[in-house]
Amino acid sequence: ESYKNKVVIITDGYLESTSRPADTKLTPQLYKSLVIGNTKEMITLLGLNIPKCDVDLSNTDVMVCEVNERKTGMGKDFDILKAYWTEWLSRMQAKKIDFIAREQATDLTVSKVDAFIKK
Repeated sequence: ESYKNKVVIITDGYLESTSRPADTKLTPQLYKSLVIGNTKEMITLLGLNIPKCDVDLSNTDVMVCEVNERKTGMGKDFDILKAYWTEWLSRMQAKKIDFIAREQATDLTVSKVDAFIKK
């Protein structure tokens, strides 16, 4: 009974779906939402939410680890990625949600994931 559930999600950091090429046309609206501060609402308005999943994560810590930041997003894609994952994981009542942006050195990422697992 003295254990913690931990989930590490590794993502390439890209937001578009190959099955939905129209997603790239929505990127400027999402970038603008970062300035306005309504990214979560814009994701919902555009119908881009990750589909609901009937999973209870109320006893689970989650880390989302970006491994391949896009050069053209100037850090904006990571902020949008955080909004997507936070909204979805929050709906499943995740206990704690951490994010790691792509690091220049793999060793830094490995040490952060290791520290997350050991907490």
